[in-house]
Amino acid sequence: KLGGTFQHAVTLAVDAVENLATMNLVPSSLETLQSLKDAGYRIGIISDTWPYIERRIHAFKLDEYVDQYTYSYELGVLKPDVHMFQDALEKSGLKPEECIFIDDQVKNLEAAKSLGIHPVQIIYHEGIEIGEYPTIQKPSDILNMLKQYQ
Repeated sequence: KLGGTFQHAVTLAVDAVENLATMNLVPSSLETLQSLKDAGYRIGIISDTWPYIERRIHAFKLDEYVDQYTYSYELGVLKPDVHMFQDALEKSGLKPEECIFIDDQVKNLEAAKSLGIHPVQIIYHEGIEIGEYPTIQKPSDILNMLKQYQ
């Protein structure tokens, strides 16, 4: 039981079937992750997903950059449930104010912010609801944004 709606579960299942083979990384993702690792940042993934994602993460070589993972299927809840963020904080050993959460969904950013995590909205396609948070257009934009937190 994921704690979400039946429709959300159907959406995740359809995503797994239809998009697994065609899933691609956003351009500049690996280069950005490498720059973040080189600068000493710890990287985590918080995802509403099924176990299939682990194969894609390995295929994309993301496991070379990512320090910890929080998956909805392991916790039985979906974002924006705060347990997703609390799990990530616990695994990282970091305080909320030491973390940045990047997502395209305002509701997820609001949940992260409610715990004291710095929210950043990525706007990489049309039709995304724009929130009141700092925004980036592509992963590499986070490198400049991080300078203001130093």
